[in-house]
Formats: sequence, structure tokens, C-alpha cells
Amino acid sequence: MRNHLTCFFILCGIILLQPLYINKAYGEDPHAGATAAAPESAAPAPALEEGLFPGDPLLSPPYDETPVALVDEEPITKYDLWAAVVRQDEQLREDPGERKEEIRRVLDRLINGRLIVLEAMNIGLHETRAVQSQVESFRLETLQQELMRKQLQGFEPDPAEVDELYRKMSREVRLHSLVFPAGPEARRFLEEVQDGDFDQLAKRWLEEEKATERIDEEYVKIKDLRSEIGEEVYSMEVGGLSKIYSTEEGYLVYRLLDARFVEDEPVREQAVRLVSEKARVEKAREYGLALRDKYLIFDEELYNQLDFNTDLEQLLQDKRVLARAKDDESFTITVADLAGRIKAGFFHGADKAARLKIIDARKETSLSNMMFRYTSEREARSLGLDQTEDFRRKVEEFERSVIFNDFMNRILLPEVKITEEEVRAYYDEHIEEYSSPAMLRMKSLVFKNSKDAESSLDKLRKGADFNWVSANAVNLVAPDTEGVLPLDRNLLSLTALPEDLHELAEDAKKGDSLLYAPDDSEFIYVLLVEEAFPPEPQPYEQARNEAANKVFGLNVEKEMEVWLTKLKEEYPVRVLLNHQDK
Repeated sequence: MRNHLTCFFILCGIILLQPLYINKAYGEDPHAGATAAAPESAAPAPALEEGLFPGDPLLSPPYDETPVALVDEEPITKYDLWAAVVRQDEQLREDPGERKEEIRRVLDRLINGRLIVLEAMNIGLHETRAVQSQVESFRLETLQQELMRKQLQGFEPDPAEVDELYRKMSREVRLHSLVFPAGPEARRFLEEVQDGDFDQLAKRWLEEEKATERIDEEYVKIKDLRSEIGEEVYSMEVGGLSKIYSTEEGYLVYRLLDARFVEDEPVREQAVRLVSEKARVEKAREYGLALRDKYLIFDEELYNQLDFNTDLEQLLQDKRVLARAKDDESFTITVADLAGRIKAGFFHGADKAARLKIIDARKETSLSNMMFRYTSEREARSLGLDQTEDFRRKVEEFERSVIFNDFMNRILLPEVKITEEEVRAYYDEHIEEYSSPAMLRMKSLVFKNSKDAESSLDKLRKGADFNWVSANAVNLVAPDTEGVLPLDRNLLSLTALPEDLHELAEDAKKGDSLLYAPDDSEFIYVLLVEEAFPPEPQPYEQARNEAANKVFGLNVEKEMEVWLTKLKEEYPVRVLLNHQDK
């Protein structure tokens, strides 16, 4: 078992390669997923920057647990507000006044979220099995992440391994390719070339018109090749012959003529990542085995006897113990436990998997994960990782988000109704949202001199023929000149035009002449509208679902306001910024 448990995917996929979890502020997006990633290098959070709220001493450094608001005497701290601001997708405004308003809106969302959570807890939603299960899973996963982060702190990939991989990955190659019209011919060529010379055999097949060829004159970077070809070239030696590839032209076989190394910093960075991930997975595997030996007694002989491909249903009843804690009689992993975990992993049933003989391959990963779930928690708690302030904050914030979402799904959203009349009214009032944009087809003359442009515009507006004006205009700029906008004769969406031209042409009709002189260009355009097509409304039947979703969202907001009005009467709220009460 020690030599074969190499599939620590929970360590690799969940713990090592994902950053710390910090959930989205539950007041910002009640329907968002439970967690969102923070930077992997997340250190203790810095202080709120000086001047977030100009003149308010409560929000000047140092960073601490000072309350900025109280909701039923439960504090929202400087940390809570800072974290919610950081989680915003938008950057803060530069203007101090606008910044203060923006951060105050974030605080209001936090307050609203806390009000909902308080009500949900009074109802008892935090005690439901669904909520507790999510919180417990998050708590354990966060402990595992912290444990592995501590274990791998200061880890650096082997420079020699990085350099070796980099020199393999960052190469340019020249290929001699042959394309055959059918697969059997390509296979026959490969069989014949085993006993002959590639060049001579290729020459004969070409003369007999059984294949076509391409010989690269220039070197091509491996990363620019078709992905599966690049993967094969990566491990080939010069002179090596490829397998057969099916392409649009036919069946491809190639020989590697030459390869050379080239400096490429992005490829070096990729090599660093690949070496790091591989080494981290190996260190995690070793650490997982060390924790197993520290906390568990494992029956390797029994494990090696198990065949889940043929005996899965029988093993589901097998109560023999595969692993048990050394000092905790309540923790065991039986054969039945492992069989159940493996079977649960096949969402479409295990019968097909059994026929394909792939069930047994799951046992190593499944058992490793089951053991690590126990041993990692024991080790993390022994190191006190569950007692840190950072861990406490993360779990509390996640629990609030789960409770908030549960309240929304169980209590608030079922109360939200929409009627067909509301949807129809919204559609009618916002018909522009469900209309195709106006379209224009124009002819254009391009100038660099405003007087020349205005002269041509004046002639057009007096009724002169466009072709005559074009033929007699002076100092015209050729339409293919670099930087000239392609406005001539193309059917263009009004919304796709530059904003200033959009405004200029918004009410244009067929036959109108326009002068367009963008501020950021040396060119001046004289435009004649050949055709103008007004917006075309989308039929209600086609737009109904989208309109219904909009109406539902608006009604959710209204219902939320009703709830918040009642909750603010039930739970006192005090905002401590500048000593204002709310």
C-alpha cells in the first residue's frame, strides 16, 4: 500500500492547487456560490488604508476588531468591512466623497445580511442538517488547506528539474510530413519504413502519388503545433517517426528533422508551475502516508486481497476493518465503507464500470481520501490550527453565507410571485431591451482637411449626386489608408459605431448627410445614409422568459425590502461611523 497509494487527488486538486476559501459577502449576492478564491499567498490582512473614511477616527489604522456597526449588539468590525470591500469586483473611487459613499453602501449590505441571518437563526435554520453539513465540510476542508500550507511553507521547485523540463518544452522543430488519403495506406507506410529508409520510401510513395508531403523550411515552436502533435514531438528524438494523425487533409505521418532550444519566458513559467505541482503532489503523498502511520493502524494484507471489479456487491456487506485509529475506538474504515464510497462515485451506476473493469482503480484514491479526512483533522487540531483568529473568521463568515442562502431559498423566494400582466407590462415598458438595434448603410468620403470635407458636405445637402461629389472632391484620403474606419457601404449596427458617431447618427434617415470628425483621429468623414433600418422589436413570446426573470428579480428586491423594514424594527441597528445612528 505504501508504494502504491500515489493518487492523493484530494491533496493535489482540492488543497494544493486551490487558494484559500473566502466566501462572497452574503449581502452582495445571495444566490452566489458558497466560496470564492482569495490569493494563495494570503497573509494576515493589512490594516484598512488611511483615509477610507476621511475624518473618521474609527477607520484609521491600526487594523483591529473595532466595531463599525452593531446589529442587535452583534458587531460588524473593521475587518468585516475591509474584507467585504476587498471582495468587490469594482475598485474604489478616487474621490474621497464618492469612496465614502461606496464603502457605506458595502456596510449597508453587510448590515442587511446580518439582519437576515439573525432572523434565520431565530427560526432555527442554522440547526438544520443541511446547513450544519455544509459548515462542517467547509471547516474540515479549510483545516486541511491550512495544514498543507503549513507543511509546504517555503517550498521551492528543484531548479535543475525546472531547467530540464524548460529545455524540453521550449524548442523549435522542423518536420517532414506525409499525408495519405486513407488510414490503411498510412499504416502500410509505417510498416514498410521499419525495414527501410524513410527518405527513399517517401520518395517512392510520392512518385507513385500515394501521398503528398510538406517539409518545414522554417522552425516552428512546439507550443504552436496542434496540441496532440506537440505532445508527441515533446518526447521525440531527432529522426523519430510519429504515429498516424487524422486531419482534414488526410492521414498524417511525420518525421522530426531537427530541434533546437529557444528562450521563452512564458514557457519557463509554465515549466516552474508543472514541476512545482508535481513535487507538491509527491510531498503531499508522503505527508499523507506519514499521518496515516501516526494515527491509524492499516491492514495492508486485507486491502491487497480486495477486488472491487468482481466482488463489489458482496463487499458492500463486508464489515472487516481496513483501518482504525490507534487511540480512538470510534473511528474505523471497514471494507463496506470503502465499497460504498467507491460505488457512490459512479453516478450512473457501477454495473457498466464493473464490465469495463475500472472500479478497482478507484479504491486507492477513495481510501486515501477517507483516511486523510480523519488524519488531517487530527493533526491540524493538534497544531492548534482550528484555534486561530483567521480560521474562526472564515468559518463564521461561511456559516453566515449558508444560513443566508437557506433563508432565501426556504423563506423569502417562495413568497415571490409574478403574474403574466407584470411580465407583459415590463416588456412593453422596456421594449428597447428586446429590440434589434437600428442599422445603417452609408457611403463615405474621407478627408484630412475640414474645409474640403465641409465643401463636399454642402454639395450633398444641396442635392448633388454622391458619385459626382466623390469624383470632384479634392484631397480625398484612400479608404484603405491605415486608421480609416470601414464605414463605407457596410450594413452597420448603430450600437456598434463609436459612441460619438452613434449619437450623431441616432436619428438619421435615408438620404441624410453627416459630418463626422472624431476627436482622437486626424480623419474627417462625410457620410451619406443610403439606407436606415429602425429597431425591430422581438416578439413577446420570444422575449417572455428573459422579461420574466427580470420581473422576478425586481420582485425579490421588493420582498427583501419588506423583510428588512420589519427586521430593522425587531433588531436594533447602530452605525458607528462618525457616531451616526441608523
